[in-house]
Formats: sequence, C-alpha cells, structure tokens
Amino acid sequence: MEISVQGLVIDETRLGDNKKYIRILTDPFGCISVVVHGANNIKSRNLAPVRPFTYSSFILTQRKDTYTLKEAAVIKSFFTLGSEPKVLALASYIVSVAGYVSAQGDDTDKLLSLTLNSLYALTDLKKPCEIVKAVFELKCASVIGFAPALIACSICSSDIEGGAIFYVNGGDAICQSCKDKRPPNEYEITYQLTPSVISAMRYIEYSDVKKVFSFTLPQEEMETLYEVCEKYLTAHIETTFPALKVYKSLL
Repeated sequence: MEISVQGLVIDETRLGDNKKYIRILTDPFGCISVVVHGANNIKSRNLAPVRPFTYSSFILTQRKDTYTLKEAAVIKSFFTLGSEPKVLALASYIVSVAGYVSAQGDDTDKLLSLTLNSLYALTDLKKPCEIVKAVFELKCASVIGFAPALIACSICSSDIEGGAIFYVNGGDAICQSCKDKRPPNEYEITYQLTPSVISAMRYIEYSDVKKVFSFTLPQEEMETLYEVCEKYLTAHIETTFPALKVYKSLL
C-alpha cells in the first residue's frame, strides 16, 4: 500500500553504506520510522528531502508497520541551522522533544506546526535562542495536555494578574493571600511570578503559533521565564535530553 504524507525529518540512523532509517514527524501518524535505500547516492533525487531538519512530502510504501521511502520532495529546508553551534544544538533539542512527546498526545498537527514554526523562528526570523526555547517548551506542554492553569488562584479563584506563586509539578498558581493555605511539599518546585511573567506565559499559551515569538520582557524577568518553562516541561514529560545538555554547554 502507498501513502502520501508531509513531515519533518527529525533524525537518521545509518545502516551500512547505502541504507538508513529516518524518523519523520507527521501530522496524521505522529512520529514514524522510514527505511531509505540509496541513502548516500549523490545522484538520488531523494537525497536532500531525507536530511534531518527538512520538511518534505513523502510517498511511502507500507507493509504492516514498516514504511519504505519511494519518493520525496523538499518543501522547506532548515539547512542554515548548522551555521551556528548553539542554534543547531537548540534545534536538535526541539526535534528530540517533539519526537518523544508525539506518542503522548493526539494533536500531532499542532505539535508539527509548533516544531516547524520554532525552527523557522531560529532560521528565518533570527529570534533569540532563549525566547524560542521558552516558547517551544511551554507551548509544547500545552499541546500534549499539560497546559498550566494561569487564569486564577487555584484556592480562592481570584485573578492572579497581580503576581502569584506558581507550582511547577501541580501546574497551577495561587495568589499571595492564599500562600499559607497550601501545605508545604518538599518535592514541589515553586516560582514567584511577577505580573509581567504571568502575562508572558498567558500570551505563549493562548497565542497563535505564528505570532507567539513576538514579545519582550526585562532581562531579569526573561531569565525567570526561561527557567520556569524548562522546569515545567521536563517535570511533566519526566525525561531529559542529551541535546539540552549540549545546548547549555554552549551558553
């Protein structure tokens, strides 16, 4: 059986001199593994479309759970990612997360869109790595079903736009008036969020993915946002990624 899909190549595993597996993040099927024959043939018209960080259209043959590449064509290549080590490391982290969480949620169309727009923000829009990383992490958590509750205090239901204590593991926030009403938990990670950080997190959560990278904060509050978004995602997907360690080593 033949199927046609569009997807982002997130990584590859070489098998011998002229064969490899690629993993493709697709809309209808999530993340799938595809066998590519003639992978190193410089005359092959399929050479460019199957490179990592390439968004392509694919015609695949499917036998049971095995997919084999028949034809492919480039839609958008993010080849410029390799020109700067920090950007490449962040992109590797982004696609690693996307590949991992694609099995945890049903909205693979939103996940693919978020991943593609994050890479576009790095390459074409030249957005700062830190902003792209924070946006991707918080938006990714929301897409796979771990959206934080940032509208009202989880105890008294009052608005928290004036500032709040954010509970990373619980994914909720409480106002200053209720801070003594929640029993302490030594395992809970908490952050004191300013009104500006809360506003930024709300903006990330609810904005269209094509516009979500356009915001600013004072540097100190930006640093809080960066840390909160990373802690929040990693706490809820409960894993770490080698690419994140590489990215941090380049800061």
